[in-house]
Amino acid sequence: MHLSKNRKKQIEGIDFNKSYSVNDAIKLLKEKKFVKFDESVEVSINTGIDSKQSDQNVRGSFVPPHGLGKKLISRSLLRANPQKKLNH
Repeated sequence: MHLSKNRKKQIEGIDFNKSYSVNDAIKLLKEKKFVKFDESVEVSINTGIDSKQSDQNVRGSFVPPHGLGKKLISRSLLRANPQKKLNH
């Protein structure tokens, strides 16, 4: 498989046989960033439970620190005297 210059630069210095801690992995992701948009990360957690057993279910929720999406701002322009009607 051919690797591009950016891909080679991105993977240099990473040991693929090592297990990184969460903090070290996040630091590596931030250092190796080379795109102009916000990248996303997918996390998989192996809990080792049997989902068919009712006493082994995992329940919970997570709220990201900056909310769930983009906030919209609405603005309106008003005249200095809104009661005054225009004559056409």
